[in-house]
Amino acid sequence: MSTTEEKNLSHLKKIGIKIHLDANSLPEKLEWNADDNPMEKDRECKAFFMHVWDTETVQAMQIDLWSKEMTIEEMNHFMFQTLATLSDVYKRATGNTQSAEDIKNLAFKFGQDNQVMKKKA
Repeated sequence: MSTTEEKNLSHLKKIGIKIHLDANSLPEKLEWNADDNPMEKDRECKAFFMHVWDTETVQAMQIDLWSKEMTIEEMNHFMFQTLATLSDVYKRATGNTQSAEDIKNLAFKFGQDNQVMKKKA
């Protein structure tokens, strides 16, 4: 973005990700920060998924990272919460309540299958 384009914006926010790699270029530690973060310091996290819609290529682009320290149990919780949140985002963005409910049902099935939540009797 050029300086001229930035001047025409009412607000500009930045989100930053730091990726600490080991000797084999595997993520050892992840940190994030945002302008709106009241802690005003980098926050450690074990996983980071960023998906963006690229209008030039007309496809989703993604960065999916997780640290070597993240357990399978933590990944199961992270994936369950990500899927459940995607349901809400999709519903707000499209108003398509049926497909949003389908996504939510998939999230809950995933949660049950991976011991994130108890199975219904």
